[in-house]
Amino acid sequence: MLSSLLPLALALEGSPGIPRDVVNSALDAADSKNLPYCPGREADKNLQGQIFADFIEMLYGEKNVSKAFETYADLNIVEHDPDDPQDRGAIIERLNHIIPHSTFTVMFATFGDDTGLAYLKVEGDPEPMAIADIYRMDGTCIVEHWDVQQRRPANTTNPLAMF
Repeated sequence: MLSSLLPLALALEGSPGIPRDVVNSALDAADSKNLPYCPGREADKNLQGQIFADFIEMLYGEKNVSKAFETYADLNIVEHDPDDPQDRGAIIERLNHIIPHSTFTVMFATFGDDTGLAYLKVEGDPEPMAIADIYRMDGTCIVEHWDVQQRRPANTTNPLAMF
């Protein structure tokens, strides 16, 4: 739909009787699909939720760390993981050695109030690990990350422990 507006808007751009704001609105709508996510621009909660879901699918479903971070994460993402540097390129390099080679399940992911959470079960030897990845967005762009990790104890008495 939006892409079909572009030829019309371009055709009407110089036409007399067509208000400039109508033409600009059509051009902006047609172009918005081609804009990068970062730096962040204004986005409602539904768009942010969809962007977050796409990021989670690309990162954990497709295991494409580079594309996920280069598409959705700010170049100056603030990283709170004590093992990760404050550099998107170095984060990508580190995660490229982990995520594609790990077996995990996204137990659930949710988004609200500019913040997304992905809860993961990572298979381990001998016990699995739980990871909660938390991402904060500024408009359309992921700008901050925290995580919490816990390995399931071998002698747990709770059969539902952590998962």
